[in-house]
Amino acid sequence: MVRFARIHYRRLPSAFESKAMKPSLFILGFVLMFNLRSLGDGVEGRVTLRGIPPPEIPIQMSADCAQGQIQPTTTRHFVTNRDGGLANVLVVIRGGLWKEDQLAAPQNAVAMNCVACQLEPYVVAVRTGQPVLFRNDSRFQENLHFDARANRARNIGFPSGATYTATFDQAEDFIRIKGDMHPWFFGYVCVVDHPFFAVTGLDGKFQLPDGLYDGQYVLEAKHLKAGAAKMEITVRNGRTDPVEFRLEVPARK
Repeated sequence: MVRFARIHYRRLPSAFESKAMKPSLFILGFVLMFNLRSLGDGVEGRVTLRGIPPPEIPIQMSADCAQGQIQPTTTRHFVTNRDGGLANVLVVIRGGLWKEDQLAAPQNAVAMNCVACQLEPYVVAVRTGQPVLFRNDSRFQENLHFDARANRARNIGFPSGATYTATFDQAEDFIRIKGDMHPWFFGYVCVVDHPFFAVTGLDGKFQLPDGLYDGQYVLEAKHLKAGAAKMEITVRNGRTDPVEFRLEVPARK
């Protein structure tokens, strides 16, 4: 195909050469990029926890907050299922990305809701510049205290029925949002400067967005209590074999 294009180009009149060649190069480049882009199922897998985690600590809520809870409330340090799947793990590409992967941030907001004096979900992940919409669906006065390091720290009043939209300019793992009125009120926002990340669900499973070029990458799974692990993965024809991370319960001091 390339040889044919060159021969055809030489036969064109000189006045027409530059105008004809530009679309040809553009189409050729588009085809090459299209072929390199992954069109398969992308990168997916599971994170499990090895070892027996310490029991979660019961939260002694005030009576008015406790009335809104379906079951007794505890900390959420290690949320696992019966098969050992670990929730609330940030899974993210840490190395191997192309500059073309730094796409504009989506404008759809990721939601975090205040429900019965707690933030739900416990952990979310967004792009730099992507809005996070906080909504206070409870009948209680709260506040949102952003304990950020790379991003701007702030402390916002959050009355019942209020909404607040926050964005973050810098990549940062696990920004803690806490409430000063109720000490058990907190959650985490992870901010990533590219689109290829996910947070594991209750079964420990994850799937990164489609669109990775074929090639080699460094993938990391990071948890607040169980630490982090990295591995090299290879994307071929748009997919990898299922990825299995195994994090360990830290040794008790």
